[in-house]
Amino acid sequence: MAFTLREGVLFHDGSPMTAEDVAFTFGPERMSDPKAPGYLQTRPFLPTIAGVEAIGPMAVRVTTTGPDPLLERRTAGWGSQVISKRAFLAAPSFSAWEQAPVGTGPFKVKEFSYDRRFVFTAHDAYWGGRPVVDELEFRVVPELASRLNQLATGEADFITEVSPDQIPTIQSMAGRAVAGGAIQNVRAIVYNKFEPALADARVRRALSMAIDRQAIVDSLYGGRTWVPNGHQDRSYGDLYRPTTKAPASSPTGPAPC
Repeated sequence: MAFTLREGVLFHDGSPMTAEDVAFTFGPERMSDPKAPGYLQTRPFLPTIAGVEAIGPMAVRVTTTGPDPLLERRTAGWGSQVISKRAFLAAPSFSAWEQAPVGTGPFKVKEFSYDRRFVFTAHDAYWGGRPVVDELEFRVVPELASRLNQLATGEADFITEVSPDQIPTIQSMAGRAVAGGAIQNVRAIVYNKFEPALADARVRRALSMAIDRQAIVDSLYGGRTWVPNGHQDRSYGDLYRPTTKAPASSPTGPAPC
């Protein structure tokens, strides 16, 4: 598949993005070679991309290992962020690059401190328009109680990883609200069928049917998600299959043979 790149996109250092940068992003120095620093991180997301080549100053061709209806989503998702070839090769090490990457996004890295905080400043020349804020600071605060206190006092504008039992606490705060819901994760149970007690598929099916998944959604997650019907998500759009049935629950009934 061939892609024509957007004109006028600038990297954080002010240099223009070209097809050469895109091809390098997916190339062996960064990710496609098993020895590349980004190989293991990107394989789960970009397994079908066999290569990317520049076929013009602002055009690239993506070659896949086979038909891939998700290719457009892959090239717009995690791991496909286009980076500056020049800046990557100039970095003294991959660790140094991780702390000061040069991309094209709306914010650029100002400070990167492992397990402490990350500060980003607005990319004035961002192709989609300058961000409405000048700076963003993300802090690593392991304790939920501390995050809640920072939210209540205004030290933090928003927090993440809130347990459902603390939702009422946030809703009671003046000027604070709870947002969010289901994410694209599917919880799975994997049985060891080589264990004699689990060798019979009917036993494994019975154990699965004994789980009241809706009760877990209602009690543990406060009803803010749903029982997935297979390894898929409603956000898949046209690829979502609503007719696929969710796992059955029958704690007291017999498991089907």
